[in-house]
Amino acid sequence: MNDTVLLGIAGIVIIGVLTQWLSVRLRIPSILLLLAAGILAGPVFGWLDPDELFGELLEPFVSLAVGVILFEGGLSLRLRELEGVANVTWRLVSIGAVATWFVVGAAAALLFDMPAAIAALLGAILVVSGPTVVIPLLREVRPTRPLGAILKWEGIVIDAVGAMLAVIVFEAILQGQVTRPLAETIREIVIFLLVGVGVGAAVAAIMVPLLRRFQIPDFLHSGVSLMMALTAFTAANSIQSEAGLLATIVLGFAVANQRSVSVRSIVEFSETLRVLLIAVLFIVLAARLEIDAMLALGGAGLVFLLIVIVVARPLATWLSTVGSKLNWRERLFLSGVAPRGIVAASISAVFASELAEADFEGAETIVPAAFLVIIGTVAVYGFAAAPLAKWLGVAQPPAHGVVVVGAGYVAREIALGLAEAQIPVTVVATNRSDDYTARMAGLDTTYTTLLGEHIDEPLLEGVAMALALTPNDEYNSLVSLRLADHLGQGATFQLAPSRESESSGTQRPPELRGRLLFDEELDHQRLATLLHDGYVLKATQLSDEFDFDAYLGNSVGDVYPLFVVDGSGGLRASTIQETETKPQPGEKVIGLAREKNSDPGP
Repeated sequence: MNDTVLLGIAGIVIIGVLTQWLSVRLRIPSILLLLAAGILAGPVFGWLDPDELFGELLEPFVSLAVGVILFEGGLSLRLRELEGVANVTWRLVSIGAVATWFVVGAAAALLFDMPAAIAALLGAILVVSGPTVVIPLLREVRPTRPLGAILKWEGIVIDAVGAMLAVIVFEAILQGQVTRPLAETIREIVIFLLVGVGVGAAVAAIMVPLLRRFQIPDFLHSGVSLMMALTAFTAANSIQSEAGLLATIVLGFAVANQRSVSVRSIVEFSETLRVLLIAVLFIVLAARLEIDAMLALGGAGLVFLLIVIVVARPLATWLSTVGSKLNWRERLFLSGVAPRGIVAASISAVFASELAEADFEGAETIVPAAFLVIIGTVAVYGFAAAPLAKWLGVAQPPAHGVVVVGAGYVAREIALGLAEAQIPVTVVATNRSDDYTARMAGLDTTYTTLLGEHIDEPLLEGVAMALALTPNDEYNSLVSLRLADHLGQGATFQLAPSRESESSGTQRPPELRGRLLFDEELDHQRLATLLHDGYVLKATQLSDEFDFDAYLGNSVGDVYPLFVVDGSGGLRASTIQETETKPQPGEKVIGLAREKNSDPGP
């Protein structure tokens, strides 16, 4: 491998990952920065020529990468998410898809003076959305249920639907058919669905039993899952063009919804791979873009983008939600979210290239128009979706809440202290007696298990932190691990292990527990003793005149700062492992201290 190829590939990966990290820091949709990086590296400065770098491997690589991305999308689909909204979701990917296809295709024909068949192909391509843009957007906006589930399912499934429509139109163009008999169209749709679902299900029927019987070693889970995804994609595509997209979605869905074995390692690997592939694909495809061709679209291009956003999407949403239980606010929000992503970019490039080689009029407009819509929809929805959700009242409140696991004496006192400081607290009781006592104390309490097959999703809505405060160290560790899958490792905490655990050598390593709270001495027993001895949990506002040092020196006896509430209402916990930022004026300290008038006892 020569140095040019080596530098090119390494540069794409480095720029792609750095760009995604920068987008998180700047709170800008990552795709916008990735596209900008690709355009700068390619057509603007000429540093990157993907066709020269990858040669004939470019299109197969793009296709396989998209298949892997959709496999990861399938892994995120849970059947229980469709409860009560399945009808709306299926309408969006059927009736809504056809409505979008018609409106966008008609607009392309009128505005770009395209042949009807080429315009229909562009309309089919722009039916798609995709997990690469929808899932990050949902993570940022955090819409209320069931909007998040509807948009996630639509964004993933509609990629296969759009690809199917595009294939049908593309083959009709190659065969010189302006219109196609209905029976032939239905036959192709049935074949596409049978091949995609059939191959995906067949590969899943091989993979799932192997996982269930533990015939695949844990260290091979990720490798085998990637192999199976590529197998499903390639096998389906060899039978029916683009059916591999549906096959990988079906495979991911089947693996994610089986209940026999954990697929956590597969999901984590796929998510990591998705981040890398998205970075590479958007930079590579954007680097092939001809800026002059996009600018040549002029005002017609902007009108086309406007029609996609304010006509096609609202019409598709209205037709798909007629008679549903969604209120007008929820429908309006659905109308305002439909970004296009990597699938539109990849299939537009593939089909346009083949049509251009065959000298079809209008083929040169497909890629510029598709990228205009990708950039425009990501920009508009990326910056407008969150304000729209807040204005409509369909956004979850800021995640400042806390789940306290355990409802014993220590857990109740800490929960009450947090509640008095205006922190939303939900207590999860592990037995009926503690559940009753916590309710009588005025706490928002639920009696459930967090170690079952599923965690009740509403329980974690608006939650930023979980505190495992039971007297059982092992249970605290297990619950912390389970909640880390939903909240992240940085947001799950547990009490320091008891002295008995330390002396017996049964203390868990960091990867098998949550972050340890407070101080090594403040285990459950020590906290209970302090509370019985007159210590109370109280919040103190810091200021320039009364800073953290003054707070520590103003207490009677020892003082134990446990939490800090920042100016926006966010909660930070004091931990053993890390040195936390010193509380600043304007913040509030929640600490354990003795009341000045309390009797310390003998």
